[in-house]
Amino acid sequence: MRQFCALGSALLLAAVAGGAFADTVAGAVVDAPGAEVRGLDKMASATRDLTIRNGATEGYGDMQVSVSDCRFPKDSAATDAWAHLTITSGKGDTLFSGWMSAASPGLSALDDPRYDVWLIRCINN
Repeated sequence: MRQFCALGSALLLAAVAGGAFADTVAGAVVDAPGAEVRGLDKMASATRDLTIRNGATEGYGDMQVSVSDCRFPKDSAATDAWAHLTITSGKGDTLFSGWMSAASPGLSALDDPRYDVWLIRCINN
């Protein structure tokens, strides 16, 4: 039994070191150059899509939306994107800072009486 445990541990360590275990368990993650987010102005009942590259900022209403990172599983680019967004007011107050999920926009969302902003997908070009 002890030899089996040692052999199993050695195989597991080799798999983790080679990345095979991580790819099998968690799936390969792809870093994207930016994200597409959608803004909703609740007062005007109007939406607008913003394509924002990592490290860039776009204005929406009286807010600024910045993307620092966007990632998605290699096998599920269209539905499982995650992006790190920072949304600030025109006064410079941080309204939101954190990871948003395209698959679960309500999980981590902007809480603003006038605007909603959510992640649509990562961009691939």
